[in-house]
Order: sequence, then C-alpha cells, then structure tokens
Amino acid sequence: MIATGMPVYTMELHSSADPVLVPIHQENTFRGKQVEADTKDGRTGLDDCNVGDMYITHIDHVNNFIALYGECTAITGSLTIAFSTDLSFLANLTSVENLSITGSPTLTNLNGLQNLTTVAGNLTMINLGITDLSGLEQLTHAGGIFIRYLPALTSLSGLSSLASANAITIMENPLLTNFNSLQSLIAVDEDIAIYDNPSLTGLNGLQNLTSVGQSLAIHGSPNLTSLGGLQSLTSVGGNVSFYGLGISNLDEPGQLTTITGGISIENNPLLTSIDGFQSLTSVGGGIQIHENPDLTSLNGFQNLVSVGDGLSLYQLGLIDLNGFGQLESVGAGLSIELLPQLTSLGGLSNLSTVGTFINVVHNAALSTCAFEVFCEKLENTPEQVGFNGNATGCATNGEVVNACNALPVTLARFEVSLEGRTTLLNWTTTSEMNSDYFEVQHTIAAGTWEVLGQVRSDGESAALRNYTFSHNTSSDGIHYYRLRMVDKDGSFAYSPLKSVSLEGGLFAYPNPATDRLTLKNTENIDRLEVLSLTGARVLTSNGIPSDGVDLSRLSPGLYTVRVIRNDGSFVSGKIAVVK
Repeated sequence: MIATGMPVYTMELHSSADPVLVPIHQENTFRGKQVEADTKDGRTGLDDCNVGDMYITHIDHVNNFIALYGECTAITGSLTIAFSTDLSFLANLTSVENLSITGSPTLTNLNGLQNLTTVAGNLTMINLGITDLSGLEQLTHAGGIFIRYLPALTSLSGLSSLASANAITIMENPLLTNFNSLQSLIAVDEDIAIYDNPSLTGLNGLQNLTSVGQSLAIHGSPNLTSLGGLQSLTSVGGNVSFYGLGISNLDEPGQLTTITGGISIENNPLLTSIDGFQSLTSVGGGIQIHENPDLTSLNGFQNLVSVGDGLSLYQLGLIDLNGFGQLESVGAGLSIELLPQLTSLGGLSNLSTVGTFINVVHNAALSTCAFEVFCEKLENTPEQVGFNGNATGCATNGEVVNACNALPVTLARFEVSLEGRTTLLNWTTTSEMNSDYFEVQHTIAAGTWEVLGQVRSDGESAALRNYTFSHNTSSDGIHYYRLRMVDKDGSFAYSPLKSVSLEGGLFAYPNPATDRLTLKNTENIDRLEVLSLTGARVLTSNGIPSDGVDLSRLSPGLYTVRVIRNDGSFVSGKIAVVK
C-alpha cells in the first residue's frame, strides 16, 4: 500500500549495477509544503554516502536507508527524520552535515546516535518524547543545536562531550530545569538563545563557557533565580539580553570584559541589584534597563567609562545613579524616565559627552539637574534636551537653565586649534565662584585620558576670564581634549570634548556634523565609508562631492568615517552626527 503524501521509493539497477534509490512520484507533500523528491542517479556504490536532502518519514524509507547507507559512517547531506519511534538504523553514523528529528512525540530515546561525534551543520530536535539527550554522549561539535518543544525534556544530560558549537537555541521546553551537562562547552561562535523555558532554575552547565561570538539572550524563564553558570564568560561579540527572569541580583557575569553590542535588562520583576559587570570599561552598543521596578543598585557598572550608543533607564527603583560614577561618554541619547524614587543624578558627575539628545522626564523626586553636560546641551542645542514632569528645580528646561547659571564656573567658550603640530586650547568663563583650577586632559582616538597639566583659576569673578594652554605632539591621528573644572571643595565638572586632527589622521569637518561632512584634502581618494559602532557599513561615497558628503539620512549617533585612498591605504576617525 502506498501511504498518501509520503515519498515512495523502489529499487532499480543502472548500468553500473549499483542499487539506486529512485522515487516513484516526482513530487510529494512533506510537512505541508510541496517539495521536489530526491533522485539518487549517478551513485558509485556503497562507498558513496552522499544522501543529498533525504526525508525519512515511513518504515519503508528506513529499510531503504539501511540497504543503501547502512554501512556509511560519515554521511554527506541532510537527514530529516519525522514520525519515528526508533533511531537504531543510524547506529553506524559518526558524522553528518545536518540532522533533523521532528514531529515524533512517541520517540522516547536517542538510541542509535551513540556513535555520532560531529554534525557539521544543524542538529534540530522538535516535538519529541525524550526526557533527556542521552545517546549523544560522543557528540563533540555541532554547527548549530536547535531544541524546541520537547514537552517531556527535563535536562540536557547527554551533551557532556560537546566542546564547541556555532549556535545554540533552546526554547519552549516546559519541563526543562537545568543545563548541567554542558560542562565541556568552551565557546559558541555565533548566538546562544534560551527562550521560554518556564521551569528552568539554573545554568550551571555553562560554567566553563568563556566566549559567545554574537548574541546571548536569556528570556522568559521566571523560575531562573540565578545566572550562575556564566561566571567564566569574558566576551560577547554582539548583544546581551536578559528578559522576564526570576533573578534578584545580576552578579554572575563579573568576568565580562568585552560586549561589542549592547546590553538589555528588561522586565525582571524581582531584580534589586546589578553587580556583575564590574570588569566592563566600555560597551560597543547601548544600554537599556527597563521595567525592573525593584532595581535599586547599578554598582556593577562602576568601572564603565563609555557607552557606544544610547543609555536608557525606565521604570526602575533607583534612588541615585552612583553605579555610573566613572561614565564619561554616551554615544547617542540619554533617557531617564519614570524613576519615581530618584533624588540625585550625582552618579553622572563624570559624564562629559552625550552624542545626541538628553531626556529626563517624570522622575517625581528629582529636583537637581544642573550638571555641566546638561548645561552645555541646553546652551548649544536646547532642541535636543527635554526636562519635564520632575520635581521643582528640574521640572522644565527653564528651571534647569536657571540652575546652570548658578554653577561655580560658567564656561562660555572652549576651543582648540592647530598651529603646525601644536594644539592651542582657549577657553573663557563668564563667572567663577569658589573655583580652584582647570585640569587639561587629552586622549588619542577616544582612548585613555591623560592629564597634561593644570591652569589656576581666578577663583572669584563675575567678568569674562580668558585662559590658554598649549600641547605639542608628534602623534598622528585625532586628538581629543577636555577640561576638568575643579572647585575648592573638591567638586568638579567636565567641559565638552573638542578635537583636532594631525597629518595622517582624518581631516573631516564639522564634527559634530548635521547634514554634510567635508574633507579638507580630497586628492587621491577612492571612496569614503561611514560605519556604525558595530561595524556595519551605513553609507558609501565613491569620490567626494565638492559640497561634502550627504549625511542627512543617518540617525544621530557616533560613527566611524573611513577614507580609502587610490593606493589602498586608508585613514579613519570618529564623528558625531546630530540633528
């Protein structure tokens, strides 16, 4: 009898006298899709273990597989097995390109895979009746592991030899409680996605994982009370995301030194503190901490200096922002919204640069917002600043402007210019009260800041006061400068950043730019590229128009501009785009 909708095969001899699997029907329906049936013409014998794309959905297919490929240990091609109760016909298999086992709720064990060591592509398991992964004990590498909706699965026992994988996705397994069998896993080249496993209580099997090449996302596990298992993780090449978990303290990823993308910590109703990012000094993307209403401490960010994109804080229980005490720059916008217990922004005292907008709204207890970076924004680009719905003193832009006018030092002007290879710094104050000195700081390409020297202030003045400082350097590249303005009581604030570019670096202006970017020297230039902070190319210009490169379609933020010369050499530098 021919089963409706299933591919049916017959044995046929070709001139080589080799058995060949030939479909009776040229089309068949598989899992609701119309697909071409496989043909196996041209095989050279049992030593030919290339199955192409083979679907095994019927006992006759199993028998044919045994007859044709049963002696194969390494199979080239993809095997899809559906509606199976027994995998023993794969007992000789040691490696395969792709293996998919799906739609077999009566399959209760993986016996038959006990010799499998390598899946070059993806190992996929969906809707099976297994309780663990016993049978995969010899598997050391898989391109991708995709485990979804195994309703009886309680553990990953069986993956104890897995040392590397390109990607791991484990989702919608209602009874899965732990990861205890992944202790050999050291690195994942691409993504780890752990989604909607409501019974998951721990990640301890990941305790030896050191790197994730792209993103790490753990979502929808309300019984996950600890991220223990991530204590050895040092780098993530993309985004890190924790959403809908039962954790109270995010303290485990304390060895993380590199996050190339951003950090998202959202909707964790029991989270009270974040203590686990103390090894981070920079984040390539943005930081988004939203809807964690009991979160009162950000101490884990105490060594963070720069955020490449935006920083957004929303619906948190924070009283202050002291966890960001070392933060100096935010590449895009800063948003602080609906923090009802926030009384102080004192943790932002080192912040000197916000690339685009500042939005501080609906923080009912916040009455002091006159920080130098806010005052500078209000003076130069008030359209990019919004203070609204906070306590008196910080309730409107006007109230903050009035508070800024009362600061001990009011910086009216800060400029840097080049004379040969000497940078001249000039600044002017309009009023000084209790001011002690100005500390001149310098960095190349936004690296570590160094102190160049001090300039004593006049201390008390209501008139214009002009100051100068010079810096000789032999280093090519973009040089950044700022002032640390220190009062006699030890308090201080930072000036905005200013930059100059020495020969060999990128001569592009204005910086920050709005709609167009002009290059000082356009000779021998092949093209210009603009890259996001994640390295994605967002604009290419072949040649440089006389009126500059059009940046109007770029979103506000920090970008890398790379100019490639005709000889293949290039120079690059950072620019900010503002609107």
